[in-house]
Amino acid sequence: TLGQYRLDAVTPGKYRIEAQGSVGRDQIGAEESITVNGGTSKIELKLQPFPRITGQVTPRQSGEKLASGLFVTLTYDDVRNYRVPVAADGTFVFNSVPPFRYRVGLAGPRTALLTGTSVKGAKFQDGELVVELGETPVIALQASSEAGEVNGIVTEGGKPAEGVMVVLAPDDPDAPRAVWDHWVVFNIPASVNSIPEGGAV
Repeated sequence: TLGQYRLDAVTPGKYRIEAQGSVGRDQIGAEESITVNGGTSKIELKLQPFPRITGQVTPRQSGEKLASGLFVTLTYDDVRNYRVPVAADGTFVFNSVPPFRYRVGLAGPRTALLTGTSVKGAKFQDGELVVELGETPVIALQASSEAGEVNGIVTEGGKPAEGVMVVLAPDDPDAPRAVWDHWVVFNIPASVNSIPEGGAV
């Protein structure tokens, strides 16, 4: 019969039962937590659209202009992600997002540092967004395109050292497995004060 399902020989225990499908371009789903103790359990799974997530990216300081070509990312399973472009007014929309746990981020061809995240309509804790059926999360991201400067001196035995290479290696403390190094810059001549976008040393 249309819409009916049957799962035989289910071992007693606690389970989450899910159903997923699509209507046009939208995904739909249902889920319920159940306990099986023998006998027959009748569970009606009521399908509903996957959540639609909206939001806006704003500059950290008034008057600051964010780089163009930005994307908002929802990362899951360590490296896979969904991404949508940020419109000129800073808004973004994810249509039909599967229920899961995600890390929210910014990506793009130019510098954009994510400096703040707040979420309404969904659980957000320790940098992780929990998306569940029936929710309509709204994400507010604050970002900055400011670049910093690092300078100093390398010493050995209290005296300036010669012939030493300094390496700049950004770490990602939010990486799901330990600390992740995304890129490394080294062997930059001392005469180089800046590197233009798209430039080479």
